[in-house]
Amino acid sequence: MSFDRDLNRWSDESLGEAAAEEFGENPALLTSSLLSLKAWISQSPHLTHACTEEPFLATFLRGCKFSLERTKEKLDNFHAIKTSLPEWFDNWDPKDPAVQEILSAGIFLPLPGFDRQGRLVTLSRSGKVVPSKMKLDDLIRTSMMVMDVARANEQQSVIRGLVQLQDMDGLGAQHISLFTNITTIKKLMKMGESAWPLRPKMLHLLNRPSMVDSLVDLVKGLQKEKMQRRQVVHPQGDYSGLVDDLGKEILPTEYGGTNGCLDELTKFWKREVEASHDWLKLQTTYKSEENLRQGRLKLHADLFGIEGSFRKLDID
Repeated sequence: MSFDRDLNRWSDESLGEAAAEEFGENPALLTSSLLSLKAWISQSPHLTHACTEEPFLATFLRGCKFSLERTKEKLDNFHAIKTSLPEWFDNWDPKDPAVQEILSAGIFLPLPGFDRQGRLVTLSRSGKVVPSKMKLDDLIRTSMMVMDVARANEQQSVIRGLVQLQDMDGLGAQHISLFTNITTIKKLMKMGESAWPLRPKMLHLLNRPSMVDSLVDLVKGLQKEKMQRRQVVHPQGDYSGLVDDLGKEILPTEYGGTNGCLDELTKFWKREVEASHDWLKLQTTYKSEENLRQGRLKLHADLFGIEGSFRKLDID
């Protein structure tokens, strides 16, 4: 089956109207803001290797509602964090055996096209993780690669936002042990808030076993109140609410939809990521050079403000 990646795609005119309503954006403001950002980057020695592509910069501007100061801060943190976390942002090689194993398992699957509200939808199947073979850092690294490929130069997801589906079917005690690293959870949360311009609109939790209640409560407690309100827990095996919210045409057949099956999606994204080898390698070069930063360096402790030890949450 071939997927329609233009499913529910909005016209440039409709996206322009949505951007004006959401961010107060207009062509003149976008042009002037992009010029200001490029000038600031060119005057920042530590950002010599920063990404200056206009769609990339526009993503940050929209994510910060065109506040230049907030945009500069997020861009700066984005490049500094990539320098600080080589375990997540180096070696973006689709042929790496660890990456290949995760791609073949179909753990991270963006759904081609957009939902009925024009939002990008991503599916994560944590129960497909094999704890005895897969490391948490490799899982995060691969998920970043897949998401970057899915969102490359894709402005609709920036303007309309992102919906996440977390299917916990098959989760067991070994999975919980792998995922309950408090330090890593805090890093991910801090990264999302301070450095990534994503606009998460909804999190749907599917097939949640009772054993993960403590973990879910922990993560929820670290989130802002707005995101806490955007979580929906669906009854075990019941996808009717998912269909009602997103639309049947965006969902795989296993979830009551018509957008292919999970096996097809897995093969599709494996091919897409492999075909993006050179582009992914380029993304690893976009980092800060902290030794060239004027003023206080942004080191690991400055960025995350947390202990470096790997503490874990005890799950009953």
